[in-house]
Amino acid sequence: MEDVQAPYPESRGRTQTGRLRSLAFVGHFETLPDGTAHFDCYNTQDATGRCDHVAFAAGSLKEVKLNKDGSLHLATIRQGNYDFYGQSTDIQNVYELIARMVPAAK
Repeated sequence: MEDVQAPYPESRGRTQTGRLRSLAFVGHFETLPDGTAHFDCYNTQDATGRCDHVAFAAGSLKEVKLNKDGSLHLATIRQGNYDFYGQSTDIQNVYELIARMVPAAK
């Protein structure tokens, strides 16, 4: 398991006013033998208390990449896009685990 700070602007939704909001929470990634990766939040900075738990099943990711700012970007087929931030070694470890889920990951 690797602890990472999770989604800043890519995990955003539209509020009723139409403005974009960013969510920030801290959690960890884990991969399972069946190829599923999941992020489990254990601390949130969101004013509403939102703390996401997201699972990425094998075959659900279309892109896994490291961004220039050191964050990990996950693009899914149906769940949207996510950017994760954390210590560079943690992000690299998560990237190496999850990149195996996408045959063409670079």
